[in-house]
Formats: sequence, C-alpha cells, structure tokens
Amino acid sequence: MSSLLIDSPLLEGGEDGQGGHGDDECERVAASPCAPPTAGEADDAEGGRGDVAVDGSADPAPAWAGECGGRPGLVHRGRGKPSNRRILEKRKKKVLALYEERYGDFGPTLGVEKLAERDGITLSAETLRGWRMATGVTHFRRRSRPHRAWRAWKAHVGELVQLEGAHHDGLKGRGPCCVLMAYIDDASSRVFARFYEYEGTVPAMDSLGRDIKQYGILLAVYTDKHTTYKSPAQPTVDEQLAGEKPQSQFERSLAELGLS
Repeated sequence: MSSLLIDSPLLEGGEDGQGGHGDDECERVAASPCAPPTAGEADDAEGGRGDVAVDGSADPAPAWAGECGGRPGLVHRGRGKPSNRRILEKRKKKVLALYEERYGDFGPTLGVEKLAERDGITLSAETLRGWRMATGVTHFRRRSRPHRAWRAWKAHVGELVQLEGAHHDGLKGRGPCCVLMAYIDDASSRVFARFYEYEGTVPAMDSLGRDIKQYGILLAVYTDKHTTYKSPAQPTVDEQLAGEKPQSQFERSLAELGLS
C-alpha cells in the first residue's frame, strides 16, 4: 500500500512553535481510545494489513475497532432510533385532528397552505401526505403520469407529410419578410419549401400543388391549428345532424384529393 508524503511547513512545527500540531495536541489524539492506529501500529496488528484486504478473505473491521465496542462500535448509535428532529407525537395528533375538522376535503398541498395561513402551523405537504397514508387514506397518493414515448416514423415516403409555415426573416434583411411554406416527409425527412408573402389559402394550395408535381400524391398531411388549415367556425345545425365539422377551403381541397 503506497503512502503519500507531503513536505509542507504547515505540517511541521517550526522553531518559533507555529504551524502543525503541538506536543499537547499529539498526546491528546494518541490518548483517544477510538483514535485510528498509526501506520506502524497497523502493520504490526494481526500480521500486517490483512484487516483492510478488499478480496473479502480477511476481517474488514479495523483492529482498533475493538476498543470502541467491536463491530457495533462502527455503526452510528442513532441507527434505528427516532430522529431527534422528528415532530412530536402530541403535535402530530393535534395537526391531524385540526386537518380532519377543517380541511378534510383538501389535498395535502392545499391543506398545509391553509394550516400555515389560518392556524400558523407549518409543515411540508409530503409529511402530511405520509401521515394520512399511514392512517389508511390512500387517495392522496401521487398519480403516476402516463408515459409518453416517441411515435415511430412512417415506413414509406408520402404516408405522412407535415406542413409548416415558418415566419422568420429568411432573407436576413436582404428583402421583405416572407413565410417559408415547408413540407417535411415523416419517413425520409425530405423537405420541400418555398417562400411566400403570407401564410394563407392561396400559398398553401400553390405549395401543395408544387410538392405533388415534384414528388407525387400524398396519403396524409399534418398541419397545426392555423385558420388556413382548420376552420374556427362553429358547426351549423345541419352539420351537427350530419355529424360533420366545418372545413376551411384547404381542408375541402384535401378531401377532394382523398387526403386526410
């Protein structure tokens, strides 16, 4: 086992008595019953350094642990005992009784807010939740959120194309601000894009026609809720009876082409 030697005036007392440990300090540390042995004492104890072997073949407890009560002396004496910072049982019963009386239909988070605001009692929501669950009330348990996984990409080109209108200064000040109408294929990430003066019905239909001419007909187009793509109108009585929803001009064009 290698040793690290540090040559520093802070570790040795100088002639003026400054720095390092004084003789009294060294005697006090050496006299401690639970002080770790020095390097020489450890080498002589039980035939060398077997007490610190890492292969499990020797006793992992230091030889000097016997002076502190053997193996139990290595364990903190507070282990398995109630915390010194715990809330007293009397106070716990008082808080639970007050909670049941005034805020029984509140959740733990709102309950502790009201206890602090109206009654001057401060504690964490998790503490109150644990107390309630210990009494058998389980509806305050945190609900697990549904797992959200990435959707698998489509297997074939043209199955799904995302249409997006990007309002950015694409010309970097070298011309008027335009809207980039982009078509991104879900399977191949292929992009077809064209600049237009605005995002509306005419640019949407023109860009869709150009994309179809270059790459062929699509199966489905995914858009956002822009009024160009989704009608904000409320359904009429006839549409409600027919089970239909209001459509924008772009939606009607997609329906005529058989696109969803």
